[in-house]
Amino acid sequence: MSFARTSPSLRVLLVLVAVSAVAAACTGLPAATPASTPATTPAPATGGAAPTTTPAPATEPVPTPLPSATPDRIIPRVSISPVPGDGASVPAPVLAAVVADAARRTGTAPADVTVVTAKGVTWPNGALGCPQPGFMYTQMVQPGYQVVVEAGGTRLDYRVGMSGAPQLCENPPGPG
Repeated sequence: MSFARTSPSLRVLLVLVAVSAVAAACTGLPAATPASTPATTPAPATGGAAPTTTPAPATEPVPTPLPSATPDRIIPRVSISPVPGDGASVPAPVLAAVVADAARRTGTAPADVTVVTAKGVTWPNGALGCPQPGFMYTQMVQPGYQVVVEAGGTRLDYRVGMSGAPQLCENPPGPG
């Protein structure tokens, strides 16, 4: 059977399965298989009736298990106490990421990192208030956070934008 001699609906089905397989290969998701697509019943050889389509049985999605701690993979838990200002508006995962990064950079334990200030900020652009020479930034306001911590006698100023990933501002601009 050649592709050119197949019925138009079967060609569409084959193209959709091929596109699904390519997309799955690019995203890592399982590809659709002909078993999960509608079944086509060919017309009788004596002609006349058009092929009919019957829906395939529905399958339930299988949930992906969440990662869990194992002896070779420890998931740290950091407890953060309330801080002055509106620190309550900064999500706990953001604070935990900042504390973990500050502890790593300074060689201190996460429990020894002190959150000095934590507040919600609307940054004027993608530089998050900490532009670096030679870089171009998105020129639109960015909601985010500023978290200042102290670890090992060093004060660190973190900026967080829409990505949610904290970035250390190594040369914060002065007031004014």
